[in-house]
Amino acid sequence: MSRAGDELGAYDAFVVGSAAYMVHWMKEGTAFVKRHRKALAEKPVWLFSSGPLGTDLVDAEGNDVLEVSRPREFDEFQAWLGPRGQKVFFGAWDPASPPIGMTEKLLRRMAGSKETLPAGDFRDWPAIDDWAAAITLELRTRQPAAFGA
Repeated sequence: MSRAGDELGAYDAFVVGSAAYMVHWMKEGTAFVKRHRKALAEKPVWLFSSGPLGTDLVDAEGNDVLEVSRPREFDEFQAWLGPRGQKVFFGAWDPASPPIGMTEKLLRRMAGSKETLPAGDFRDWPAIDDWAAAITLELRTRQPAAFGA
């Protein structure tokens, strides 16, 4: 059995993400970062989250939807890991799929809940591809020594 973190030592960089509900990462994603924060902090890290539903970039109050949906855990992760980038993407919700997380379980029990959340896949694949390509370019153009190797 390997020690926690040993399995991460073979990687040169990390892109870590989670779905987010009510501006919080899923507990499994948060637990992964907490459990492996020492190993993650030794290499380049990028964080992402998916969560807000819909396609409106601005909410009723004029706020940037993706910015106000930034998971609260990102502040703590910033201090621990010093990620090279953090990104929030729109998410997807299928009301026919099993509920994920306590919030969704409770919401589904409420009358009219299916009308509360817009169903569909709102992920912006070109934006996701562009972000991944920028990470790839950064990793290809930097010398390994720059990553603490």
